[in-house]
Order: sequence, then C-alpha cells, then structure tokens
Amino acid sequence: MAEPASQGHEEGKDDERIDRKMSMLKATLEWLPFVGAMLLLVLAGLADLTGGLEDLVPASRVGIYVAVAFSALLAFVLRLVAKVNKLEKVVVSATDAQLAAVHSSKQWIEGATFVDAFALAAEQANRTDLVRVYACTSKLISQQMQAGTFRTATMQLMVNCADPVRAPDLRSEIKLTVEYTWTDRIRSGAISELTVRQFDYYPTEWFVIFDDRLMIYAPYVFDQHANGKVGVLPRAFLVRGIGEGGRLIESRISTFDRLFDASSTNFGKGELEGNYCVREGQVFRQEVGSTEWKEVRASDMTTLPGTSLT
Repeated sequence: MAEPASQGHEEGKDDERIDRKMSMLKATLEWLPFVGAMLLLVLAGLADLTGGLEDLVPASRVGIYVAVAFSALLAFVLRLVAKVNKLEKVVVSATDAQLAAVHSSKQWIEGATFVDAFALAAEQANRTDLVRVYACTSKLISQQMQAGTFRTATMQLMVNCADPVRAPDLRSEIKLTVEYTWTDRIRSGAISELTVRQFDYYPTEWFVIFDDRLMIYAPYVFDQHANGKVGVLPRAFLVRGIGEGGRLIESRISTFDRLFDASSTNFGKGELEGNYCVREGQVFRQEVGSTEWKEVRASDMTTLPGTSLT
C-alpha cells in the first residue's frame, strides 16, 4: 500500500528537477546574446590595439558591429518576450479576479417570479428569529408563507389602513389577512409571536426580511382600480445578506424599524395593531398600550362586508 505514495513522491521530485532545468535553460537563452555581444565588443577593441587577432577573427569590423547589434537585438527581444509573458499572467490573473467579483455580485441578488422567490427563500431561510413584513395588505405574502415551509419566533407586520374609514374594501382585506391567515400561522406554531402596526399612506414597495440574511423585495405599481391603488408585479428580487446585498438589507431594516416605532404615534391607531400569540390554545391580541389580552374569534371575520374565506 505504501508503494503508490512513494512513487508519487519520486514523481514529484522529478517534476521539480525538470522545472529547475527549464528555468536554467530559459535564463541561459535570455542572457547568452548579451554575453556574445560583450565578447564581440571585446574582440573588436582588441583588434584596434593589435593586428594579430585578424587571423582569429577574420570578419571585418563592420561584420563585428553587425553581429553585436544583432546579438543585442536578440537579447532585447528575448527579454521583452519574458516581460510580455509575465504581464500576460498578471492580466489573466486580474481578469479572473474581476470575473470572480462579477460572479460574486450576481450571487447577492437575483430576479425570480413571485412564487419562485418565496420557494427559494423557503430553502435558505425557512427558520428565523425575526421576520419583518412591509406591505399594503400582505395577502399574497401570507399565502406564500405557509406553515409547513416558514417558521419564525417573531414576525413584525406593517400594513396599510390605519384609517379604515377612508378605504373600507382595503380594510376588509387587511383584517381578513391578519385575523384569519396570519393568526392561523400563529395557531399552527409557525409564528410564535406577531406584532402588527399600520400606516395611512400608499406604499411604493413591499419587502419581507428574514433576520438580516435574506430579503424578498419588489416595487408596487400604481393601479387606480386595484385595492389600495397598488398593483403587484409578477417578479420580485431575492437579496442575500452578503456584500452589497447585506448593505441593502441593512438599509431596509433601518427604514422598517423607524416606521414601525413611529407608527403608534404618527399614522393613527389601526384597529388591528397589537401583539398576537397563543394563550391557552387560542390566539389572543393585546392592543397597543393595554395590558389586557382579548381572544381573536373567527366569527369576527364573517361580518365583514365583501369578504370571503376562499
């Protein structure tokens, strides 16, 4: 069993010896023209001092100078080729580094369909400590974040309709999404604690941030006929928390946290705001500024105009 290892060691030594011989040969070829040129110059100088060298060097003086010039040119060309080869290696190395950087930059963000973005997120961030959701209603997001694929200790949810009188249809959709879909995730154990805040303006984007390592993001488009006057594009961006992606996620976390903290005093009191969790086998809500916990009953949703559980 030891013979292959010994044989490989000997082959490695042979390769080293060959490399050393090739390096010596290359250096000899590079410097030999310089040495030849110097010898010719010395012979030309001696020919000036004595005529006895004419028998040894029958070439004419012009021939000697031509040979010197040719030798010097050859030496210059060989050195230039060596420098070009080194420069080529540097350029290739730099090009490879740039290609690697470009490839790396592509990894921190990629486009995908709405459904595929959440499928990829389920593979990479299906268990988290904190999920931040910023959306108009979060209806489509809640449908993608099924209990079997996403689990988190805490979810912070920011949705529209802090002023329910202004948009009753929007209010119905958000209320149904929070009190039916999201509370079902709490009841199943996929979400341990849900905190809801509401705002009173039309958002221009939506995003879901999984801890600080992954974000699904997309802009809204204005749609006068859509609920909330926002239309959802069929594609979204999946941003990973590496490189520039990490900095982008940090900026969105900062935006979300400031809005989340300001929502209780700047956007009016939303009817769904508060903390949600399971107590004694049922989902309860604690309103902002209150110490009382009230059960969220499924029967509350049946009285909403224009809503359906399908």
